[in-house]
Amino acid sequence: MTHRMYAFGRFCAEVRHVANLCDRRTARAYWVALALHSAAILRSGSLRPADTAMHRRICTFSVAGRTIKLDGSTFGVARELYGRRSYFASGFDIRCGDVVMDLGANAGVFSVLAAQLGARVIAVEAQAAELKQLATTLDLNPCCAEAISAVHGLVGQSAGALSNWDCKQFGGSMPPVITVGCLLQRFGVRRIDFLKIDIEGHEFSLISDGAEWLNCVTRISMEVHTEFGDPALLVETLERHNFIVCLHNTEGMEVRCIDEASGYLYAIARDPPTSEPHPVQGTGEHRDEVADA
Repeated sequence: MTHRMYAFGRFCAEVRHVANLCDRRTARAYWVALALHSAAILRSGSLRPADTAMHRRICTFSVAGRTIKLDGSTFGVARELYGRRSYFASGFDIRCGDVVMDLGANAGVFSVLAAQLGARVIAVEAQAAELKQLATTLDLNPCCAEAISAVHGLVGQSAGALSNWDCKQFGGSMPPVITVGCLLQRFGVRRIDFLKIDIEGHEFSLISDGAEWLNCVTRISMEVHTEFGDPALLVETLERHNFIVCLHNTEGMEVRCIDEASGYLYAIARDPPTSEPHPVQGTGEHRDEVADA
């Protein structure tokens, strides 16, 4: 009974997020989807059936006073990212003028919010299909186009969910393997104010290989996938590079260790880099840049 009450409470919280984040038209469409797919939602214990029903719509969100339009196929991601604020622990807000690197940009749900908040964004995505969706996201939010540079590439190659994928699985185009150091050099960036990481387990090899470029980072907000490594190793590496680190579970509660399939790591530099970042300009038209490995 306690578990059911908890699940019901979480369900209600997720639905409240929609009411608070979406315009009336989008919210009404979602209420209808919830009603039509209520049986499937109860069976699965997930809102995914209602999220899927939003696929053919253009959805409007209001986040931090900014209006963001998204293709309905990204509704579930936006509902979770904007509603739960998974990457925005206390002290991890994005500020105007920040340089943001979005590793695992997916359809650009995070990147477009960062750009709306005044950041200059380098968005890296390995899957060609997601890059096309990112282009759609920028078409729906043209004010962000000049602020976002999209890069086709795979970071943290040696271990992760994508390490054994073939060309077909990547959508017909194999991503070049790139490093954060390569990206810093390519875009003339000396400092990353906010590094968001969601790279399906590749975070372990990324951080273990990142000795030099970690000195250029102020804040790290990362989804951790425990199937591919021990989060304690990430904490140890980052603390060795003078970061203050904490772990959260998927409910947003601070924990000593992550004992589920995924969770979040937040790290902030004790001595933030002080060099001024060079300008990062968006790619203008269609933003599908391939970095040289």
